[in-house]
Formats: sequence, structure tokens, C-alpha cells
Amino acid sequence: HVASHKFFNKKETSCIFIAPSIDKETQERFFMHSKKILSEIIKENEVFVSILPLTFLQFQKIYSHCISNNNPEQIWMKILIEFHLLISNSKDLQEWNDNIVKYIGNLK
Repeated sequence: HVASHKFFNKKETSCIFIAPSIDKETQERFFMHSKKILSEIIKENEVFVSILPLTFLQFQKIYSHCISNNNPEQIWMKILIEFHLLISNSKDLQEWNDNIVKYIGNLK
């Protein structure tokens, strides 16, 4: 559905996948999508999407961090931008996952 949204709206579209836990196969698939190794086909067009997997606890920490600030919307957008940088700067799945965990751990 993320690829469909991106294709039909002609807008860059990202996804946050939130679950109680994230298994390695899911992480690997989302990493490959985010690194543009995997794509989806929509109406014979190749569509690349970025998918950030978060556990409920990770999302809760991010949410709590955002709402504890004066400008939660700005903090949220800053975090999303920084997550995209983590994705593009990570050389492999392990580094990507470690960077996500470290980033969230550093939120106050």
C-alpha cells in the first residue's frame, strides 16, 4: 500500500512499520526496500519505498520524546529525517539496526 500511495500520488512516501517485535526476515526485507535493492511493481512501474521497522516500545520512546518538547511536530519531522539518513548511511542490515537502536536509546 505504501508503493501504491507513492505511485498514485506522485509523492515521496515513507512507511513506519510498528509491531510488538520485528523478526530478522522482516528487518532484512525492509532494509532492502529502503536501500532500493527491492522494489514493488505498480502498473508495470518499479516503485521504491522506505520502510522503518519499530517495535511498540521504540515507537513509545520516540512518541514520549516528541510530546515532551515544545514543538512535537518539528521534533517528529527531525527524527524522521535523521532516520532516513541512518538508512542511507548504513552499509548493511546489522549496522542499520544498530544505528536505529542507538538513535532511539540516545533520545531523552
